[in-house]
Amino acid sequence: MTTPSSRMVTARKGGGGIGSGCLWIGLNLLFALFLGIGGWFGYGSWRLTQNGGKADGTVVDLEAHNSDDGTSYSPIVEFIVDGTSYRMTSTNSSEPPAYHIGQAVRVVYDRDNPNVARIDNFWELWLLPLIFIPLALLFAVIYNLNALFGFIRGRRQPAAPPPGPVRIQI
Repeated sequence: MTTPSSRMVTARKGGGGIGSGCLWIGLNLLFALFLGIGGWFGYGSWRLTQNGGKADGTVVDLEAHNSDDGTSYSPIVEFIVDGTSYRMTSTNSSEPPAYHIGQAVRVVYDRDNPNVARIDNFWELWLLPLIFIPLALLFAVIYNLNALFGFIRGRRQPAAPPPGPVRIQI
């Protein structure tokens, strides 16, 4: 007989369930997103280096980016293609500024659309792909190997009696 102050709660023991499958899918989609972002930036850089034109440019301004950590600066570069002046802002910023106003830089640009341009140096072209792709691959391999070994360990354990209701006295 139970009293109002003591009830029986029935719960089932279980492992994994749908939650672990959703986590696995979600994290792998996140890894794929990071690979896609890195691939997008990498393809853009590769395409510019293979098919792009080159022009001499000048840093005409520094764009400030404020955050809790301080202020960083992105160079704004002006360059001329076929008599037309173009401006581009670097995707990278730094503190202290990596460039100074008046500094000459080489620019690589899309021949079909010179508004698509980047400063022609390794870090400007390849920094984002070098961050996104290796990190996504590293975490994907670690997470999926851990999940695989956990799955294999779970399959090798001796068969236990099927879980039944667990009674907890409250």
